[in-house]
Amino acid sequence: MNGALYQCLAHGISTGGLFLCVGVLYERRHTRKMAEFGGLWQRMPVFAATLLIFTMASIGLPGLSGFVGEFLVILGTFSAKERAFEGMPAMFENARMLSAFAATGVVLGAVYMLWLFQRVMLGPLTNPLNRKLPDMTARETAVMLPMLAMAFWLGICPNTFLKHIDPAVTQTLTAFKEKYSAGAADGEARMLGDSAKPKVEEPAARVNRKMNWTAPANCPITAWSCLTMAATSTTVRLGKRSTRPAVRSARSAARWKLVM
Repeated sequence: MNGALYQCLAHGISTGGLFLCVGVLYERRHTRKMAEFGGLWQRMPVFAATLLIFTMASIGLPGLSGFVGEFLVILGTFSAKERAFEGMPAMFENARMLSAFAATGVVLGAVYMLWLFQRVMLGPLTNPLNRKLPDMTARETAVMLPMLAMAFWLGICPNTFLKHIDPAVTQTLTAFKEKYSAGAADGEARMLGDSAKPKVEEPAARVNRKMNWTAPANCPITAWSCLTMAATSTTVRLGKRSTRPAVRSARSAARWKLVM
């Protein structure tokens, strides 16, 4: 859980920086198609370096924000079977397989991010519309600098944030284990373990309870509720003029049901 919370912080920095980089390009070219770009490093070196840092942070390069969270998540998943307590779901029995599957996701994420950077920034500058693109302005650089600083801070000094995350996670897990081990209260279903379903109130009982009346002894509850609901819906649809005919028809049908 420490890794998951830390990854939330890192993801906000890296993904936020990537969105800002997309905004820089869109403001100049008004398109997001990768086919329209290529070789932008020659015209925009500062922007290219900024995009490279955020790309590496997103794929989890050591020393940047994405590495610590991903490493803690995979490490915690790998050892989840040994740390799980009694009654946990069966998925914890295959924790090592899940961690291996998560690791392949990291590799595939790095592949497509590097492929994106290569198509946009590297290669020849073939599109004539890109030959006059200006580099990042001072305002854009000032916006990017705090994001870049946080990307390095999260990757180099993780204890700055983990020392505040770990006590909260420990307290939450302790309370969860205590409540889970105590079992269900008053016959209610337990979290994660019991498959019992809560009792569902019958529709007719809900209608009678909301309307606060009791059906006659010789009349089935379901029939009486359906007749009342039909009369009410007819009245609402047709307006005040149809109130008396709808009520009379419902009363006549109810009397006929009682006689039968």
